[in-house]
Amino acid sequence: MTKEYIIIANPISGSGKGKADWPIIEKILNANDLKFQVHFTNSKGNAIELAKEYYQKGFRHFIAAGGDGTLNEVVNGVIEFNDPEITIGLIPVGTGNDWVRHHGIKNDYAAAIEVIKNGKLVSHDLAKTTFYDGNKTITYYFINMLGGGFDGEVSLKVERDKQMHKSNMLSYYIHILGLMFTTKPFDAEYVIDGKVFKEKVFSFAVGVCKYSGKGIKQCPAADTYDGLLDITIIKDLNKFAIIKCLLGMFSGSFVNHPRVDTYQCKEFSIKGYDVPVEADGQTMYALPMKIESVPAAIKLYMI
Repeated sequence: MTKEYIIIANPISGSGKGKADWPIIEKILNANDLKFQVHFTNSKGNAIELAKEYYQKGFRHFIAAGGDGTLNEVVNGVIEFNDPEITIGLIPVGTGNDWVRHHGIKNDYAAAIEVIKNGKLVSHDLAKTTFYDGNKTITYYFINMLGGGFDGEVSLKVERDKQMHKSNMLSYYIHILGLMFTTKPFDAEYVIDGKVFKEKVFSFAVGVCKYSGKGIKQCPAADTYDGLLDITIIKDLNKFAIIKCLLGMFSGSFVNHPRVDTYQCKEFSIKGYDVPVEADGQTMYALPMKIESVPAAIKLYMI
């Protein structure tokens, strides 16, 4: 069985850095004597297909060169094989790079490649989502964060920007400001480890890790290795409270607001109508949805 790395690179990550910076990344990989093949994605979902294809060809060592969404797709491509020999690393080329932020890996090509070469392999929790497309049941995994409501609306705008090659952090924050007063709370019914709640919800987040949106600490207590999901529910808020919560998101202090609830659980499900949801930056309309913790599900390179 080959020990060669399969690098799945997203050329449009980081507003085109994935393509523009590839010669730099390639030079660092060669300087570290890593044996690899690189394959560039050509569409949303293509990294899933490539990861599956090269697993079936006998490869077990994968590197995502892109953002959190590229890492998400590589994980989704191989997780179904349930193979303990699979390893995954990340070279962060995205706009947000929140997964490396959570794990204290420098947002730097050389540092990330050093982690892949000399770091340790750690079994990382995942979250498994189940939802429906018509009569078809869909299973999807995420490794960092899932959000819906306001969070999903922002992600939807950002994804449209990416399709037009206009995405950057400035546009992300412009969308936050533009949507904070226009997003309407939705009527939600959610279940946390069997306990049922009914609320008007402005935004919700489910975290395996702490961060999304380039450092927004949506689930500040999240621990990747505890086998639990961290849930943050922002309920219906007035405009002043929305501003106060958003200002507290980078520190995580917003969770102390009386209209914000946090939980830890093994299983979370939520219902709502016409609510956009994003998982590691990948947008979908997926409610109702069930989310389950999958402890120590996949091996990744860490410091």
